[in-house]
Amino acid sequence: MNIVTNCFIRPLVSQETCGDFMKMLPGKRRIHFIVGDVSGHGSPLVYAIAREVEQCFEQCYRQPLAQQYAQIAELGSVAKYGMTLCLGFFDLERQALFYLAVGNLRLCRLNEQQKIDLPVTEGVVGIFVPSEIQEQILPLQAGDRVLVTSDGVSQQALSLFTAEQSVETLKTQFLDDSITKQDDAICVCFDIVFE
Repeated sequence: MNIVTNCFIRPLVSQETCGDFMKMLPGKRRIHFIVGDVSGHGSPLVYAIAREVEQCFEQCYRQPLAQQYAQIAELGSVAKYGMTLCLGFFDLERQALFYLAVGNLRLCRLNEQQKIDLPVTEGVVGIFVPSEIQEQILPLQAGDRVLVTSDGVSQQALSLFTAEQSVETLKTQFLDDSITKQDDAICVCFDIVFE
């Protein structure tokens, strides 16, 4: 199994003031990732908080997902401003995605047969702490596409995305002004390929 990843970020103002971010750390058996959306936009502060979260993730990504979440949630800037996030990893041997997601990020699995919204825990990391966060496990098949988007991507945009469309078409739709909100936006596309 292999994962082909494409990430599209559309800052509202500029890249240096964007709070939406994604970081991947590939390994031999696992591909770790974080996708996040720091509250607010248009300020160098939210960009700086996103970089701080990425650095924390780089230091703790080998720990269980719940511990990674706890360390990120304890960062002073996250506790003050809040964020939504998805932490996870693709286990290449077990052919599955393990993740936890908190906030108004959207996750969905697309394949030739269907589109399934994946579970996300309500809350805001650092501010509205969920009472319980469940780690999710998603078995994967060849041809699956997993999308993670921030709330800057409209529901209309999500309804247009399919497993069959090319990544270039998906990018074009994502960058269309009419289907994103007045917010920073991120769309991460993970395509599952079996060799």
